[in-house]
Amino acid sequence: MLNESFGESSALNDSFRAINIGADGGFGFVVRVGEQAELTELTELTEREAKYLVVSSQPYRLCAKGDRAFLSGIEHVCAEPDEATAHAVAVPPGEHDVTVHMIDWEAEGGAAETPPDFVVLINPATGNTGHRKDIVTLD
Repeated sequence: MLNESFGESSALNDSFRAINIGADGGFGFVVRVGEQAELTELTELTEREAKYLVVSSQPYRLCAKGDRAFLSGIEHVCAEPDEATAHAVAVPPGEHDVTVHMIDWEAEGGAAETPPDFVVLINPATGNTGHRKDIVTLD
């Protein structure tokens, strides 16, 4: 995840969150953003996603200074994200908690269409002070 106001190229910069799963491959991602108002509309896994959840990351801190964040492959991370190579996600300015969830859709069996392998949830910060800083996303 890359905030549009990305400055310093550091994996631990609050405007940049690397999703590092420790493997090469072509994986699908879905990104959902919770509402800011009163923290009443936090986004969470669906019942189906929760049923096949393999592992979740600890929350990462994302400080959105613009109105978008970007999801791309590591080869496209740069100071000026290009919407041709990065997926833009509307994110309100402010501090957010980001969690990454790996889903095992093969365990469901027989699905006509396989949903994305990873669900990225971006919610308003809840005051959590134990944000993850490790470069590897999932333990």
